[in-house]
Amino acid sequence: EVTGQLRAPFIVQGGQVFINYAMIDTAFIQNLVLGMTLRSSAVNAKGQPLLEINIPQGMLTLRSSGAGGSTTLNNNGLLVLDEADSVRLRAGNLALLKSGS
Repeated sequence: EVTGQLRAPFIVQGGQVFINYAMIDTAFIQNLVLGMTLRSSAVNAKGQPLLEINIPQGMLTLRSSGAGGSTTLNNNGLLVLDEADSVRLRAGNLALLKSGS
């Protein structure tokens, strides 16, 4: 979209480089510190990302590409849901491991 506004592709501030938008084919990163949630661009039939890594919560979720359920692993245990989001397997600290957490 052409708006007539000037946008800097990157800014150097306080010894850090901030990039507005980047597409990188291959990257070799020595030390990567993440503080956000990473989500795949591919989604399932429910519109949810097939892979979701929630760094602050220490949680990894893998979803079926169709409507076939999901598997979540976090610091409380392992949770497997079927296509109707019914619990099929729950292992670990059962008091803390709940659907969607």
